[in-house]
Amino acid sequence: MIRRLALAAALAMLSALPATAQTPAVNAARAAGSIGEQFDGYLGIAAPVDPAVRSQVRSINIQRRALYSAVAARKG
Repeated sequence: MIRRLALAAALAMLSALPATAQTPAVNAARAAGSIGEQFDGYLGIAAPVDPAVRSQVRSINIQRRALYSAVAARKG
């Protein structure tokens, strides 16, 4: 139970961090509903977007994967 709460808190904290590092184009696509958060903690593309935005989403997801892997390695 405590592990689940700790994991939920860590994921909430991690998901808030990348949101501040997003570009205006990603923020605009999010506001338009073209991209959004998925249940697995990654950004997903819901509608056609500019290739630059697609690339930025991919980069953000790579950064998130690194953070999630680091947390998983620390927590065992």
